[in-house]
Amino acid sequence: MQEIPVRIASDSMEPLLRTGEVIKAHFFQSLEDKQQIYKLKKFDLILFEATNGVTCHFFWKHQDQLILTRSLKNPTDNDFPTEKNKVIGVIKNKKLKFKHKFYVYTKCLFSRSF
Repeated sequence: MQEIPVRIASDSMEPLLRTGEVIKAHFFQSLEDKQQIYKLKKFDLILFEATNGVTCHFFWKHQDQLILTRSLKNPTDNDFPTEKNKVIGVIKNKKLKFKHKFYVYTKCLFSRSF
C-alpha cells in the first residue's frame, strides 16, 4: 500500500476528522491490497469513490457485492451503497474512539437503524 496525505474536505466525520485536516491514507496498489476490503470491521475508516469525489467515512457492513458506510454527522443513515471496487484505501492512523462508537450505537438504538 502506498501512503499519501489527504486533506479532509467536509465536516461529515467531525470531531474525529476536522475540515482541512491532512491525514495519512493508505491507498490500495495491488490485488493483494484490495483483499483487505473483505477484512473490514465495523468502524474502520475507509476511502471510497463517490459521485462527488473521494469520501472518507466509516465502514458499517458488507451487503453482497456492496458495502455500507456511515458518517459521524449522520450515524443512523447509510450512505448510498458503494461497490467494493470503489473502495480505494484505508486510514490506519485514526480510529473511532469508544465515545464515538457509543454515540453511534446509541443514536442507532433509538432510531432502530442497525
